[in-house]
Amino acid sequence: MEKELSDDPATPRYRAESLLHISRIRLELANYQGALEAADRAAALLSEHGAPSAEDEAAVNDRRGRALLGLERHTEAVEALAAADAYWQTQGGAPNISYWYGKALIASGEVKRGEAMVKAALPKLAASHMPRDRVLAVGEGE
Repeated sequence: MEKELSDDPATPRYRAESLLHISRIRLELANYQGALEAADRAAALLSEHGAPSAEDEAAVNDRRGRALLGLERHTEAVEALAAADAYWQTQGGAPNISYWYGKALIASGEVKRGEAMVKAALPKLAASHMPRDRVLAVGEGE
């Protein structure tokens, strides 16, 4: 396994993708400041050679938004997650992003709109092949 990792090129894109994985892990560990820092570093790396792709920006905005939500920086979280959700809506949607966007809206005071987004995302999360999506749906049912 280590050989596989060491054989990967240390390109800015590879390092940025690694940082986005680290950011996700830190989110799962409730290390929101660390998650935000990793996402910001990934964004900087992705910008080194021109504008990042829309998908890259959406990934960064997802991690940043969730970290900002955890840090109770709700307005910034809404902005980041709105941008991520807007991209994924053009790609057919990503219920986990819509879920977190809804949570950020609720936290920022837009309760009715946020609850509607969360409620709409739950059936898709429950049916997802991704275990972490299903966990979100189960958590809402408790």
